[in-house]
Amino acid sequence: MKPSPIDRYLRELAQGLDALPPAAREEHLAEVRVHLEEAALASPAADPLEREADAVGRFGPAGEIAAAITAETLLTAAASGFHPVGTARAMAHALTGGAAWTLLALGFSLCYVALLGLALVSVARLWLPAAGLWIHPDGAWSLSLGGFEQSKEILGPWLPLYGPLLALLGWLALNRVLRLVIGLGRPVSRRKRETV
Repeated sequence: MKPSPIDRYLRELAQGLDALPPAAREEHLAEVRVHLEEAALASPAADPLEREADAVGRFGPAGEIAAAITAETLLTAAASGFHPVGTARAMAHALTGGAAWTLLALGFSLCYVALLGLALVSVARLWLPAAGLWIHPDGAWSLSLGGFEQSKEILGPWLPLYGPLLALLGWLALNRVLRLVIGLGRPVSRRKRETV
């Protein structure tokens, strides 16, 4: 017997969700199954297989949906605390989750990299006295391991103490903003599933 369109779709979707923990993958597959079955019941087609095929067709390509679900799930988990490796992994997956997830990942990645740079320069200050956060005569700012002529290091001798603290607090604040953005936006996956 030939598998139904919903079963074929869910198998393809499951392959795309392989980066997720098994429990999360099964939860998303069950949710998608419910949405597809409800959409199939609402379809005007007479044949049950045609109704399922119609529901699957309106739901969207499994690869795109899987990428968006993976990005959303991993970013939500990474933003729940201080998980630098998990955050980097989630951002990398978000780059494949469609345009909205890519823009979100790029914007937040730049912020995380700046905070990481502040922490690294702060620790380097213990061994390199010229390392710091510099303001230049033209008003530009830069993190550097070496000094600049006619520029002023603005955090002074307190950099090894305040730098990592500011980076950690900035990271946690950025995670909070990321959780809010994910909750408000649901850029791809939730919106597509809710329109079926």
